[in-house]
Amino acid sequence: MKPQPLAYRLLALAGLFYCLGSPAPVLAQCSGTPNANTVCAGGTSGGAALPTFRTLVPADIPAGGGTSLTVGSGGTPVTGTPAAAGAAPQVLYNNSGQLNSTASSAGSTTTFLRGDMTWQTPPGGSGSPGGAANSVQYNNAGAFGGVALTANQLIGSLSGSLPTAIPVTNCVGGANALNWAAGTGFSCNTISGGSATAITVGTTTIGSGTSGAILYNNAGVLGNLAQIPFSNIANVNANSLLGNSTGSATNPSNVAVPSCSGTTNALTWTSGTGFGCNTITAGSGTVTTFSAGTLSPLFTTTVTNATTTPNLAFTLSNAAANTVFSNWQGSTAAPQYNTWPSCSGSTSALQYLNGTGVQCATSFLVTNVQGQGPLTGGASVTTLGLTTGNITVDCSARPLQSITASTSAWSITAPGSDGSCIVKVTNPPSAVIPTMSGFSVASACLVSSQPTGTGCGDPMTATNAAAFSIFIWRVGGTSGYRIAAHQ
Repeated sequence: MKPQPLAYRLLALAGLFYCLGSPAPVLAQCSGTPNANTVCAGGTSGGAALPTFRTLVPADIPAGGGTSLTVGSGGTPVTGTPAAAGAAPQVLYNNSGQLNSTASSAGSTTTFLRGDMTWQTPPGGSGSPGGAANSVQYNNAGAFGGVALTANQLIGSLSGSLPTAIPVTNCVGGANALNWAAGTGFSCNTISGGSATAITVGTTTIGSGTSGAILYNNAGVLGNLAQIPFSNIANVNANSLLGNSTGSATNPSNVAVPSCSGTTNALTWTSGTGFGCNTITAGSGTVTTFSAGTLSPLFTTTVTNATTTPNLAFTLSNAAANTVFSNWQGSTAAPQYNTWPSCSGSTSALQYLNGTGVQCATSFLVTNVQGQGPLTGGASVTTLGLTTGNITVDCSARPLQSITASTSAWSITAPGSDGSCIVKVTNPPSAVIPTMSGFSVASACLVSSQPTGTGCGDPMTATNAAAFSIFIWRVGGTSGYRIAAHQ
């Protein structure tokens, strides 16, 4: 191949270089290795200029002059026809790799672009605002209604009809309170004071109190805490209580409560200072030994896991036969096992002697047993007093009995069971001698059934203050008596 002249070869590179000078060409601006994403082009604005390697700007791409668009570095081309300059507002979008645009005439100040890339009018009601300018709007049967509010007014309804402006009455002052009347609205009520000498709660009047102090019901009387008046109390600070921490009587003030919420914290109170926060120091350590001692003679003890989690077990100890755990010392002492004596004879019985304990006694008289005794001791008896009037003798009640004679007819009837006893009869003034009934005695003993005859001891008389002891017995169903006069 024949070599080409230098001028010919320079013409072939005219697309990349611009040559200056004569007669020899000179390499112009676009020389060297260009940076990524740059082109050899003239200036970005103004007139003609020497080309350089630079990035593209929007003005480098003419309107309507391309069929593809690359977004960013390494983007995938989106093909299509861009909007022509001066066309109605349009939006370009990627439709599965195809460059599409919205309708050229649908976009306006009253439409929006929906997700399906169509222009739509926002849905909603229609109509013009109701009422005068600056009115509050409300739905009046599908149309706008309006209520104009001026100073000191609320919107509402007095009769269940459409909303209207309701004036709020000026109502300030310590003795005033707002009232509301159905169909009328607000009004201002002045609370009457009175003498402040009594307060009625429900139907109960609770006395009088002191101005500016805390009042309380003290058993129906109005009491007061004069040391803590309510007057001129400032706002209560955050994390504080209203009280008195000075240690003496004074007006209440803010008493700060410190933060004290940890798991080892506890609030404290110091007179004259107030609240504080105490941090409790938890102890630590390990168990080195554990001993339960002894509970002899009732139990034996066993300890397991003595140095970790001690466990204590008790075992009941055996007791000797015929013993009881008790104190027979006659005074306070530790109990011990004491032996019960054998005591099973027909005339035997257990008895307790203080300081000695339980023993077996064999010299008891018991019922239905013959041949007992002999008795070597005696006993004193308290006489049984009987009620004046007719009596049936019961010798089992007590061996010695007494009665005051009646002043009207009365009788003494023989016992209903075998036994013996003595009944003493004492005469009051105008005493009547008793009749004796059911006794088997000699006929000479009785005169008109009264024991005034002979043969049964001393005859009874009605003499005032005279006393007689009647020895009465019944043996095998037969009863008798003998009388002894004591004057």
